[in-house]
Amino acid sequence: MLRPLSCVIFVLVLPLPKSTAKKKVFQGMDDRNASSPIRLLVVNKEPIVVLGFQQLLSSVSDIIQVANCYDHKDLPRLQERYEPDVIVWDLDFCNENDESAAIKILEVNPNQKIIMFTQCLESLCVVKAAEIGLQGYVYRDTSPQDVLSSIRAVIEGKIHFDPSATTRLMQHMHQAHDNPVAPSLDIPLTHRELEVLTLLSDGLSNRDISKGLSIQERTVKFHVSAILQKLHARNRTEAAVLARQGHLLD
Repeated sequence: MLRPLSCVIFVLVLPLPKSTAKKKVFQGMDDRNASSPIRLLVVNKEPIVVLGFQQLLSSVSDIIQVANCYDHKDLPRLQERYEPDVIVWDLDFCNENDESAAIKILEVNPNQKIIMFTQCLESLCVVKAAEIGLQGYVYRDTSPQDVLSSIRAVIEGKIHFDPSATTRLMQHMHQAHDNPVAPSLDIPLTHRELEVLTLLSDGLSNRDISKGLSIQERTVKFHVSAILQKLHARNRTEAAVLARQGHLLD
């Protein structure tokens, strides 16, 4: 049985950096070899949590912890050195420093996958995570298996927000637009918009969506704009979360 991450201690093994061969600083999703293990960087102030992740990942073969970071000020250096596919980060957006740090990381590498691993129950934290464009939002008391699932989901381009976090996001968005909260959304999307939304929710770029649907990229942009407007979503992350929680893609 997998034990809670905060309760596991074992000997720290220092990870090795990626090859020092000259190459571009950051990898995009398209550059990653699908057969290679997912490279994980854990950012957390508590050593026991970091060690708990190492213990958890010792039981799987498709995810490796390449680096640990105890202070987000060190993260840009470690991100450049180890090129993680996913960062699991103990963020709290009630703290402005955490918010600005996450924004800076995504400004440098917009393709970086970040999962917010948090205790924050405030709707503000969920809303900011979606607005900034984080791919995952996981509470610290979630099961180890769900943590692994979230890592695998975001590397596939999916948005993985804890169900209760998604509910908070939907409540905020409905209240912001003076709409009642409902278990499902009744949005008049066209058939083509639903096709675009499905691929968007799977993490595809506009270019990939245009190839998949055999339409022009500018047409995809038009549909994405219409989808965001109809869903009252500020960005693709919010649209994907609303689509899944509102059962638009069922």
